[in-house]
Amino acid sequence: MSPLASRILPAAAAVLSGLLAVVAAPGEGGGLFAASFVVLVPLLWAIDGQPVGSAFLLGHLCGTVALAGGFWWIQTLLVRFAGVPAPLAFAILLLFAAVFALQFSLPAAVLAWIRARRAIPTIAAFPAAYALCEVGLPTIFPLNLAIVWAEHPRWIQLADAGGVTLVTFAVVAIHAALYDLAAALAARRWRPALRRGAVVAAILAAVPAYGTWRIAEVDAATASLPKVRVGLVQGNMGIEDVFARGGPERILAKHQRASADLERRGARLLVWGETAYPFGPWLGRDRDRDLPEGHPFRIRRGFSRPLVVGYVDEADGDPFP
Repeated sequence: MSPLASRILPAAAAVLSGLLAVVAAPGEGGGLFAASFVVLVPLLWAIDGQPVGSAFLLGHLCGTVALAGGFWWIQTLLVRFAGVPAPLAFAILLLFAAVFALQFSLPAAVLAWIRARRAIPTIAAFPAAYALCEVGLPTIFPLNLAIVWAEHPRWIQLADAGGVTLVTFAVVAIHAALYDLAAALAARRWRPALRRGAVVAAILAAVPAYGTWRIAEVDAATASLPKVRVGLVQGNMGIEDVFARGGPERILAKHQRASADLERRGARLLVWGETAYPFGPWLGRDRDRDLPEGHPFRIRRGFSRPLVVGYVDEADGDPFP
């Protein structure tokens, strides 16, 4: 491989891993499930044999592409709701992605550091390093790679045993095992390839098998439980209604009418949406009962079932509603 190719190809592979992370994650059209099994394989090829610094930079490139593509909506949000010029909003998006790309670059550097001292399979170090970084690094938004399986319930049931971190570990373990298998096959090392192929097959079989069993177990346990009929109230009111003259009163009345209707139809528990009650400061955060009868902002009017409701309040001396 020429010196130029030795630089370009690893960088291209890192970018490919970032793009695979984007297309594997759920989106408007759903994630590409097949991509979820190979997201980090190109990156693992790119950092194999690299010094620690180069592995870190390649991991950072991968992470920057993945996060910029996955959180593209940050730019739209800044332009539409904050009035930030599009070029500046894009620069902020890239800054966000570059800062939190440590989630990808640190595990890559750790793997390179370990391999510089000891020849070990990728699966022996990389999944654990990635999962630990995911737990330990501060974030603004959840950046769990487990998101690539979010639309496939059988693959995420591991979360009941080890949380989302265990799901991420399983995702990355598949990537690492596949890369170890590919490396052994490329080197014509047939016995290691056979063992590593068995590891890949075991993970690919065990994860959904556990999920299938766990879903069936939960379904069986819940089937015999008593049922409560819940009425969900969605007022379909826009933010403009909150600030319009008489808007809060109309919002409250609409929710009360819908609640009364649901109660008549048999609902035993009512749920209003987040911030559905527009007169939060009248209740405060310490009140344990409704406003008195006759109060214009009383919640329970025309219905009597228990209600779960969200609202924004203000407390004296607290700058945060």
